[in-house]
Amino acid sequence: MYPQPDLPALDMHNFLLTWIPFYELCIGRKLQPDDYIFPYIASNGVIHPDREMTLQMCRNFITEFTEGVGLKKTYTTHSFRRGGAQYRFMFAPLGKRWSLNIVRWWGGWATGEHVDTLMKYLTDSLQSYETGHGDALCPVPLEADKSFMGDHLLVRPVVTEEFCAVTSQIITHLNKLSLTPPTCVCAHGSQGVLNSMASSGSGHYESPISKPMPLSERVEIIPGVVIPNLKKGDKAWLDAVRQWEHGDPVKGLTPLRDWPREWYSGGMRKVTGSKRSQRKLIFDEYERLERSEAEFAKLYPDAHKHISTLILAIRGTNKTRGVIMGRRSKRGVDSGADSD
Repeated sequence: MYPQPDLPALDMHNFLLTWIPFYELCIGRKLQPDDYIFPYIASNGVIHPDREMTLQMCRNFITEFTEGVGLKKTYTTHSFRRGGAQYRFMFAPLGKRWSLNIVRWWGGWATGEHVDTLMKYLTDSLQSYETGHGDALCPVPLEADKSFMGDHLLVRPVVTEEFCAVTSQIITHLNKLSLTPPTCVCAHGSQGVLNSMASSGSGHYESPISKPMPLSERVEIIPGVVIPNLKKGDKAWLDAVRQWEHGDPVKGLTPLRDWPREWYSGGMRKVTGSKRSQRKLIFDEYERLERSEAEFAKLYPDAHKHISTLILAIRGTNKTRGVIMGRRSKRGVDSGADSD
């Protein structure tokens, strides 16, 4: 991966160097060798570096980004793969276009996509471009059928007609600029600015549009405070015990039992509160069984199926024993939702 300063929109090298420090700031630690560069981001905004971003999440981001810039059509990852190949092969600046051999070498990496299909796309697009006559009324015809993508037009000398046309456009533009009257500053507008400067007490104008949202409308997520999902398997519940008792030094996880209250209450309650209470529930039951894995497996034979199944089973046992567990939420009960 190399810098492409002349193509800032495609300069992945620069974007990646910008993304990684911001990513590390969000998770509150340096990236580890087994962390994903583009991780899974839960619906509550929590980042899981040990889990890769799903294809559907990538598609959702593409839709969100394209709608944000006003594009009405629906785009997929295929649109970018095919569009990228077309750009490199046909529309990149002269001298920087890729040959078919390069496109073939890079193509076909996506699941379910073959190089031959990509080659067919390119040849069909090129043939359509070279045999079309959509430029028939253009003052300077592209003549795409006389060279590859009409490249000969980019290297031939400028003719008098073209020079005169460009000069005329420049003169017209300069005349418009000279005829544009200066914009007056209205008295009431100036007074509004002065009032704003006076009210700020700093002598600087503060635009009302740039004011931050009230703190009451935002949910502050503490960087780096996240509880990793439990891995699937027969011993997944033991990971919950370890998270509560020992944490995970490699991933920067402080033992859950040592967490300060602000990490799982207030605004963080929706982010870590439920997971932490569930880890404690599993640990307490493990302690009640005198830390016997055999007794735990005997009492909860379905513990390996899913962590939520184990949580329900432990709560059922506690209810039978007359032990009241859990915490009250805004709805009066703990839903026990967990993304594990």
